[in-house]
Amino acid sequence: MSPKASRQTGVSANPRFDSEKLLHFGEALFVASGLPAGPRPRRRRSLVGRRSPGPHHPRLRLAACYLKSLSDGTMEKHGEPEIISDHDSALTWNGRYLPGPWLVRRAITLARERLAKHPVVTVSIQQSHHIGCLQAYLKPVTDAGFSCCFPVPIPREPRRHAARRRRPAIQPRPICRRHSNQWRNPS
Repeated sequence: MSPKASRQTGVSANPRFDSEKLLHFGEALFVASGLPAGPRPRRRRSLVGRRSPGPHHPRLRLAACYLKSLSDGTMEKHGEPEIISDHDSALTWNGRYLPGPWLVRRAITLARERLAKHPVVTVSIQQSHHIGCLQAYLKPVTDAGFSCCFPVPIPREPRRHAARRRRPAIQPRPICRRHSNQWRNPS
């Protein structure tokens, strides 16, 4: 809508929405698609995007892709990751195509707990669904005084980058890392 047309109709060309209402709407969409409702909605909130990396990051940008994956069965709705191996500081999970952001945040939480006993903790997740924006995971980790690195393999199928592509394309293997600028004594 042109600025002139928006002045004539009284409708803004760039409407603004209350972020909390938008998040509740997104969560309601995921509950309607079959993700479990209840007092611990972390799986739904991870897909909606409770935290955004910047003021202009649209939190629900990938919702249509995730909802389609839930309806066609390429994303699992229920369950836990399968533990393939656990050697305290090195873990491997089969993510079973559970929601990727939920899996990554669980892995980060577990790694942070185990850093009390080990200088480095590595969690490898196979068969994860799309994990979204890697940058969104970095700041909370490094603000706590830790460093992190996310090497991501090529997905099993072409994915569309929501902002820039009209048709799916194979994406490169991104590596995203950030280091804390504060030294942290583990004791």
